[in-house]
Amino acid sequence: MFQSLCTNFSQPIAVFASRGPVKGMVLAQLIIKTISILENSGAKIDFIVSDGASINRKLWVELGISGSMDYMQNSIIHPSDDSRQIFMFSDAPHLIKNVRNQLLNKKSLRVSVFKILKRFE
Repeated sequence: MFQSLCTNFSQPIAVFASRGPVKGMVLAQLIIKTISILENSGAKIDFIVSDGASINRKLWVELGISGSMDYMQNSIIHPSDDSRQIFMFSDAPHLIKNVRNQLLNKKSLRVSVFKILKRFE
């Protein structure tokens, strides 16, 4: 799905059928190819938003995306322009659900504000 940040425009751009789960590497290749096609058509792709499903987490691993406390990486070099980056985000409803589940199941939530602030100094 392609969705504009500045307008209400959204457009499905591809649907793929598979026998069983898609491998993270295959999904990464499809995403990179799709970005290239959209950019060649005049669209500007700056962000990818997905839920936290296991296949999307595998995609993030394939692209080098990490949200660990020790190593945070939320962008990749743009496949169509080395001077740009593409930022990866998990959608807000799933992030809120994950925090809620962590609090319900583990009764705790660990956040290191120092490490987060240090990353953006």
